[in-house]
Amino acid sequence: VMFASKGVPAMAVVFNPNYQQDFRFTCEGLGQWHGRPAWQVRFEQREDRPARIHSWIVNDQDYPAKLKGRAWLSTGTFHILRVETDLVQPITGIRLDMHHMAIDYAPVKSTNRLYELWLPDSAEITARFRSRTFRQRHDFSDFVLFSIATNEKIKSPTP
Repeated sequence: VMFASKGVPAMAVVFNPNYQQDFRFTCEGLGQWHGRPAWQVRFEQREDRPARIHSWIVNDQDYPAKLKGRAWLSTGTFHILRVETDLVQPITGIRLDMHHMAIDYAPVKSTNRLYELWLPDSAEITARFRSRTFRQRHDFSDFVLFSIATNEKIKSPTP
């Protein structure tokens, strides 16, 4: 059996306006993350919305994962510091009983130091798939930030 999990680094997109309507959000109040004050926000996939953020592909078939979780956001800047997710319910079609992700985010500066993006720093994943437990750790580094500029000149066609 070949399987792949996609969407791990992108978990923070639950806060993107294009995906927010797919979830219910609840602020749990002020907490801490690594000694820094942080807002704790719970989220859960709405039953009436499709799961679009994370899925499993097994034997070329896509199995969307309905997620619930918690995020820690910095109080001053609202940067996402950490996101943890779990399945709302097991994915019985592939015997995925449990899937937990914990993703930490950190600032990444561009080479010219003018720009700073908050990107995934590390992720730990634990899954129980077909009665076996899998653990993975991902460390993200060596980001390359780039931009592309284009210029367009429109001319009248020559006969």
